[in-house]
Amino acid sequence: MTAITARRAIGLAACSVLAAGLLGAPTALAAASPPACDQTLPTRLTHLGDSTQVVVATAAGWGSTAGTVQVFEKRSGTPGTGWCLVLGPYRSRYGWAGLVPGTKRRKDTGTTPAGTYALPKAFGLDPNPGTALPYIHSDGNDYWALDPKYPWTFNTYRFNGVHGFRASQAEHIAHFSVQYRYAAVIGFNLPSPGHRANRVRGGAIFLHVNGSGATAGCVSVYQSAMVAILRRLDPARHPMIVISPMSWLASA
Repeated sequence: MTAITARRAIGLAACSVLAAGLLGAPTALAAASPPACDQTLPTRLTHLGDSTQVVVATAAGWGSTAGTVQVFEKRSGTPGTGWCLVLGPYRSRYGWAGLVPGTKRRKDTGTTPAGTYALPKAFGLDPNPGTALPYIHSDGNDYWALDPKYPWTFNTYRFNGVHGFRASQAEHIAHFSVQYRYAAVIGFNLPSPGHRANRVRGGAIFLHVNGSGATAGCVSVYQSAMVAILRRLDPARHPMIVISPMSWLASA
């Protein structure tokens, strides 16, 4: 499939960040090589369904704007829990107002929605770095619409300029030239067939490349970590992300 065909075949959704990016800083707190198995943290997660691959983004508390991201995989035949730490831990950033349960999240509040969400697809201003997820190679005509006046486009990726939303109520993907080099869509408040996104709860929530500080609601990591995560994510494993303070993991 060509890049243009792929871009037209997939629809997505985006997240504001506060500043230009910092590159070249250390990406990991500690490396997990070879994979460290028999991990117990994933056994505290209660909403993974049939997922065997999970990105766990944790924080010390609800007001935290920074934390840790780790990637775990469940492997059959592995002794103990079967869960292995395969990437991270990486330093992460969250919304400038901390975290809030996803069911209570409100648009434009600077909060990151805590909970368990799918990671269905990805996009970026740079070419596909090698992810198996459906990937849109973004360009200067692309936006993420968040216009409450247009419920049918709210919280969706839009191609070919401004149609069905106001540019002032959307994220111009190319404007975030560092943060949106690579991004994975977090399945928070996405529309689905027969179901529109909730315009009160907002959207454009992604896992993306770090800026210089806290985000406006997304989860961010350094670019090298983002590339490693994208390359690891496997749609066949039904990848999920869990975002939570450590004390709330069992409820996320």
